[in-house]
Amino acid sequence: MENGIRTLEVNTNKFMMLEMMYSLLLEHQKTALHWLLDQHTKEQGSILADEMGLGKTITTIALLYCLHLTLKKRGEAVGATLVICPATLIN
Repeated sequence: MENGIRTLEVNTNKFMMLEMMYSLLLEHQKTALHWLLDQHTKEQGSILADEMGLGKTITTIALLYCLHLTLKKRGEAVGATLVICPATLIN
């Protein structure tokens, strides 16, 4: 870990994530994040579906942030992302 950045290794790929953000995720959210990154490396789509209130929105935001940070650190182009979520999650 360097400068508060955690490296997440998925298959043979490395992704970067803020340690502070990663530490806030619950274990099942970390598992989901790793699975989503695995799906991303395989260029496969994926859907998170479970009981209400288990953190699908924050897990998805963590995924998007992780991808954004990784691309930025590699000097690659970062495109725009639109997140649609309930108004109660905006704060």
